Amino acid sequence: MTLSQIAAGEGSGFFRFLVLRIFPPLVVLTGEASILAKWKSSTSQQLVCLSISALLYVFLTYVPSLIHGFTFGERFLSLTLLFAYPALALVIGAITRYFDFSKLAPSNFQAIVDSMWQTFIAAIVIITFYEFLRNCPGEKYNEQFELYDRKTQLVIRNFRYISNRFGKTVNRVCLEYQTSKTLLFSILVYENLNRPEWIRHIENILVRLPGAKMTVGIAQVTSTFPLSDIESIELAAEQLQYTYSTTEANIIRNIRCYNPSDKYVASVLEIKGILAENGLFDQLQN
Repeated sequence: MTLSQIAAGEGSGFFRFLVLRIFPPLVVLTGEASILAKWKSSTSQQLVCLSISALLYVFLTYVPSLIHGFTFGERFLSLTLLFAYPALALVIGAITRYFDFSKLAPSNFQAIVDSMWQTFIAAIVIITFYEFLRNCPGEKYNEQFELYDRKTQLVIRNFRYISNRFGKTVNRVCLEYQTSKTLLFSILVYENLNRPEWIRHIENILVRLPGAKMTVGIAQVTSTFPLSDIESIELAAEQLQYTYSTTEANIIRNIRCYNPSDKYVASVLEIKGILAENGLFDQLQN
């Protein structure tokens, strides 16, 4: 995510994964279980029907993705969901032994239509109200000011954490490879915001799998084997070498070589600017 998205609290990629990948099948399978229960189906019949629904979906959707995926991450996601959806169906099927899902079923078809219209009208009202607030000039100014303040606090807090924990390592590798400390610190702050330590531990486990190639460590360096945070910082400094004294255009070129995403470049430069404005780079001298 961009720095603005992080500061605005839009939620992590893991949260979005749960919402977009798990919540829809959970709703559909729960609805199927409620209708089957209303038809007085036995527990075993519900379990079979739910399992078939999940298997049909994953084989039509994620088997092709698993076969044709370009990266390890895409293939791993498809493989995970191939097992996750049938497992979810089994869990819901098991719960039907203890909970009467017929209580969740609509009373009739007209009730379903009425609920859909109520949801649609409520969504229109909420979206309209939100758009009026969002387009108010005063509200926009306040939101932008508050967002910048949150970004500043977030960046400064992470910079101090990284500086206290890895400052000696950064000083050593930047001297060795003639790497800009301001650039390396900015990248480390951004990567740490997107990849907290607990996620980095998971990545170091996944990268051990055959054929895996992932970005690991606090510096998110591409690797086929686990890296500690210090090892990733050393490799990052090597990739950014000879940036100790260079032009802004060359800095941007080096960031783009590190990660070609326009959002990535913009976020790193924004972090660099925030730290410079608050005098946190004065002691770094570059």
